[in-house]
Amino acid sequence: MAIYLKTFEEIELIRDVGHTLGATFKEISSYIKPGASLLKLDRIAFEFIQKSGANPTLKKTQDLNKTTFRCILVSVNGLILDSLEEVYLKEGDIVKIDCQVEKWGFNAKACYTYGVGNLSSDTSHLIAQAKKSLDLGISKIKVGLRTGDVASAIKDELQASGYSPSGKILGHGIGREMKEDPIIPITLSKGKGPQIKVGMALTLGVKLSRLRPKTSEKPLVAEHLHTIIVGPNGAEVLT
Repeated sequence: MAIYLKTFEEIELIRDVGHTLGATFKEISSYIKPGASLLKLDRIAFEFIQKSGANPTLKKTQDLNKTTFRCILVSVNGLILDSLEEVYLKEGDIVKIDCQVEKWGFNAKACYTYGVGNLSSDTSHLIAQAKKSLDLGISKIKVGLRTGDVASAIKDELQASGYSPSGKILGHGIGREMKEDPIIPITLSKGKGPQIKVGMALTLGVKLSRLRPKTSEKPLVAEHLHTIIVGPNGAEVLT
C-alpha cells in the first residue's frame, strides 16, 4: 500500500478545491424545498462550480435528447436518478446528493442528505444518525492512531444505535487521483490499518438505509461524506 503524504503546498491546493465543493453544497441547500426542480438544482451547482474555477467530474452528456445530470448525482427516497428532467421534490422526500470536483489538478468529493419539508421522526433520525456517526469517525482521525480506530468507532456507534452501514468501504485516500490509498473498510478492527499521519488526504463517509414498513419500495438511504486533510491537530473537514 503506497500512501502519498501531501506537501504543505499540495495541502493548500486540496484545501481550496475542498472549500469550493463545500461552498457548492451551501449554495444549493437553500433551493431544496417542495416543488424544486432537480434539473435547476444541477444547473445552479454546475454554474457555481465553473465560476469558482473548478470542474465537476460526475458529468453526463445528453443521451437521445434526454437531459441527464451535469454535476450532481441524486437519489430521492433511495432511488438513484439517471435523469433529472421533469423531477420535482415533494414534501417528505429524502434527497441524497453526491458531487465531485477537480481544481489545480486535485480532487474533492462529498455527499449530503437533505430532508424536504416536514419529515417523519424515523426519517429525521436516519439522516441525523448518519451525520452523528460520521462526526464521531472524524473525531478519531488523529496523528498516531490507525484507520481501524476510525472504522471501529463508527461501527460501534452504529451498532449501539441499531443501524448497520450500507456498503463495505467508509473512505479512501484522495488527491491527484479521485481514489488513492489507504482504503478504509468498515470491517477494519481497532488498532489495525495504516497509521494516520500529517499530510494524509482522505474521504470518509457513512451510508445508512432503512426498510420502509409494509411496502416493496426501495429502502430509504441517508449518507454523509467529506473530504478531509490531516494536520498536526487532527482532521480538518474541507467540504
